[in-house]
Amino acid sequence: MIRAVLLVLLASGVAVVAFAVIRGGGRPQVAGDPVHGKTLFTGYCAECHTLKAARSTGHFGPNLDTMRPTYAQVVHQIVTGGTQGAGLPPTARLTFGPGIHTFSSADIHDIAAFVFLSTHA
Repeated sequence: MIRAVLLVLLASGVAVVAFAVIRGGGRPQVAGDPVHGKTLFTGYCAECHTLKAARSTGHFGPNLDTMRPTYAQVVHQIVTGGTQGAGLPPTARLTFGPGIHTFSSADIHDIAAFVFLSTHA
């Protein structure tokens, strides 16, 4: 059985489409390059988040290994910049955001693919 999940997010006037294909009985297939996503995660997310696959032990953001977010949740968090609309802490704005580093749609999908596949293996 193949199940497709499509999520369209509108944030800051930019539509971002998150797409994941989940195959029954096998490893999920997602849009995005998890290898590039790991590089981006290590550079921009690892300082705050714990994720075994990235060898990160951050203490400010959620522990992604225990949270096990969905692909769509990761995309949403990156696009909106934080949890439940509360936004990321001010220190996070030093690593990414308008004028500092803005993730492309491909970057967002790459990070989401890495986090999702790392936590759902």
